[in-house]
Amino acid sequence: MADSVSIQQNAKYDQNGLTVLSNDTSVNERDSNGNIIVHTTSSLLVIEAITTNYLTESILPLIDTQFNYFKFPARTTVIDETADLDLDLDLDFSISDLQIPGATTLLPLPSEYKPSENQRVPLGGWGNPSIIDFSTVILGPNQTQPNSLVVTQELIDQLEALKTDTDIPIIKVTGVIQTTYNSNNNSALGFSLGLANRAIRYTLSDPDANIKNSGENVFATKKGVYNTNLDSTIYLDDIYVGQELQIRGWADESSDNRNHEISAADSFIRFELGVETV
Repeated sequence: MADSVSIQQNAKYDQNGLTVLSNDTSVNERDSNGNIIVHTTSSLLVIEAITTNYLTESILPLIDTQFNYFKFPARTTVIDETADLDLDLDLDFSISDLQIPGATTLLPLPSEYKPSENQRVPLGGWGNPSIIDFSTVILGPNQTQPNSLVVTQELIDQLEALKTDTDIPIIKVTGVIQTTYNSNNNSALGFSLGLANRAIRYTLSDPDANIKNSGENVFATKKGVYNTNLDSTIYLDDIYVGQELQIRGWADESSDNRNHEISAADSFIRFELGVETV
C-alpha cells in the first residue's frame, strides 16, 4: 500500500491529467522498455508497446546541430611574403564576352603626342589650315613622320582582326588643345583632322567660356584661356596605308596682332585602337 507521500504525489498528477508523463513508480508502474503497466480487466483498452529504447548517448549525435567545424572569432594565418605561390589566375573569356550593345571598348597600346613647345595658331581658314606641332611622343612608338600617326598595313591588319558580326573596329581620338587669346576683339579659331573621305572639325568647346557661334565658325570674344576638346571616331573606311593622321589649325587674320597661343603643357592628342559594339 502506498505511503502518504506517494498518495500526495499521485493526487497531483491525477488532478492535472499527467500521470502518463510520470516516471515515479508510485504513480506509474513501467516495464524495462518504459511501457506503463496497466492492471485492468477491460478488453477495450489497447496500449501500443514501446519496442525500441533511445538512449541519450545514442540520440544526441543525431540532433546536435551546434557549429562544430568553425570557431569564432576566426583565426588568420599570415603566409610568408617570400613564399613562391603558383596561382593560376588565367580566365577563359574574350573582350566580346563583356561588351554591351552601343558601347565602345578601347584596347591597350595607345599613341599619345603633345606639342614640343608653345606655338601660335597660324592664320588661315577652314580651307587652308596648317599642321600643328604634336611632335613629342608620350606613349607609343616614335613618329615616322613629324606630328603624325602614320597608318601602316600592320595597323590596318590589327583593325581587321577586331572585326566581328557585332564589333566595328575603330581608332578613337581624344585630347585637348588649350589656347590663350590676347585680345578682346572677336577672333575665330578652328582645328581639323583630315581623313580619306572627310575632315573632322574641332572648335572651341568650353561650355562657359566667352565664345560666339557664327555659321561654321566659333569665335573667342575676350582675353582668356580656352579649350578645344578632341573627341572623335575613325573607321576603317576613313583611312588607307601611308595616310598621316595629324592635327591642323587656323585662326582669323587681323590687323591688330591678335593671336591664339597653344599651351604645350596642357595640350595632347591620343589615338587608341578599339571596337564599337552594335
